[in-house]
Amino acid sequence: MTAEEFVKAAKEEMQTTMSIYFSDDSETKVGQMIQKLINMGVPKEFLFQFVSNILNENYYNFMLALDGEASLGGIQMMYELFDEDGNELTGSGNIESEAFKQFIGE
Repeated sequence: MTAEEFVKAAKEEMQTTMSIYFSDDSETKVGQMIQKLINMGVPKEFLFQFVSNILNENYYNFMLALDGEASLGGIQMMYELFDEDGNELTGSGNIESEAFKQFIGE
């Protein structure tokens, strides 16, 4: 797995989460809260953008933390992340670069 594939998988996970949150029969707490807000008159499109921006920023910051470019829990350090084949995904700045492209540069 490459850093690009890792970040892409994270992006796909975020999109799946958004689908679950915004399904009409979501059983998640977030999904239920979204339904309540929609029922109160908050436009679904606004809520979708709002939650999407929250997740984008959080995923992006987490990706930067893995590459040592941001803090995680107030601690900034380099992490070593390897796939099951022993390929290192961190340390080169590739996660940071891909995370910017896929989460911020949309």
